[in-house]
Amino acid sequence: MTGAGPSASPPLRRTSGPDQNPPGDAGTGALDANQPGTNQPGTNQPGASQPGVSQSGASQPGATAPGANKSGATAPGGIAGREDTGGPAPGSGADHSLIGGSAPRSRAGETSAGTSAPAGYRLWVIALPAAWLVLLLATPLAIVLLIAFAQPADGVPPYSLGLSLDNLMLVASDPLYREALLRSVRVASVSTVVCLVVGFPMALAIAKAAPRWQNALLLAVMLPFWTGFLMRISAWIGLLADGGLIARMLGGSRLLYTDTAMYIGMIYTYLPFMVLPLYARLSRLDPALMEAAADLGAPPWNVFLRVILPLSLPAVAAGAILVFVPAIGEYVIPALLGGPQAQLIGKVLWEEFFSNRDWPTASAVAVWLLVVLVAIPGLLARIGRTPRI
Repeated sequence: MTGAGPSASPPLRRTSGPDQNPPGDAGTGALDANQPGTNQPGTNQPGASQPGVSQSGASQPGATAPGANKSGATAPGGIAGREDTGGPAPGSGADHSLIGGSAPRSRAGETSAGTSAPAGYRLWVIALPAAWLVLLLATPLAIVLLIAFAQPADGVPPYSLGLSLDNLMLVASDPLYREALLRSVRVASVSTVVCLVVGFPMALAIAKAAPRWQNALLLAVMLPFWTGFLMRISAWIGLLADGGLIARMLGGSRLLYTDTAMYIGMIYTYLPFMVLPLYARLSRLDPALMEAAADLGAPPWNVFLRVILPLSLPAVAAGAILVFVPAIGEYVIPALLGGPQAQLIGKVLWEEFFSNRDWPTASAVAVWLLVVLVAIPGLLARIGRTPRI
């Protein structure tokens, strides 16, 4: 079954490769392969030569033909009595020569073709968000800065372009704008802290709940978003009114149009923005860390302070930013629940733009608000960096 040459039996000629030679007789086999009657039809088609064989017929070192046995003789198909090597050598191109005779492509061509297309895709992936940010963020910001340096004027629009710092200095020195900005920072900070204190146990409870209950609990957190914002605030007006349910439960205490009602509305509105990032982080914590701390004798409160809380700081920072940034410029909740004494920066901006029609001063207020929004969330993001344990 291991013989080679023209006398080989027909079952041994299942492939289109040259006839086999005894071990060590590669040159004779190469000469016999071109004699009439020694090859099957189609053997000498272009591109059907075995890889690694030179024109003189001598095999190059390390270029064993497909199906070669350990002794060096080429045995196509793994003939009995010889040990098959398991198929063509990687990158030899023998499969191309056996089916159609097409030469294999070079790896350099494949690499260049494979890297050129993704480069174009990466360019579009970067260009589209960049254009979106320029259109909807940089352009409005440039317009606001341009108006902040202008001067008030009678006409449409109610300003004349120029380069003056009077509006920015007025907002920084006038007690009305300064106190409104500080009050807004205080209200947003208190709302953020309360949302964190209330939302952290909720997120931890959802993360620790059974998997079949987690989706239902998350749905309960997001359920208020299924209704309109003004409808929810109007419902709170009915609950906090003098004859409302909450006022009657508290013995007739006046709640509507007070700071308490304003804080209730802020916390109710922005609590889901704190719970969702906290849950996303807490649900991915490795339970083995808490178990290891408990095995080492740490009480539950120490496990929370030394393991859970440090690992959840990025989510705390993300939730704080998601609550603080919209809360500091909130206009609807203070106007509907807080009453006239709730003079926050959002209400001041509204009055300057639409009541007083003083666009340069309102733009200067917006610039100072932007400075605060960049400074404080930047500090929160710096605090929320993942600790190294």
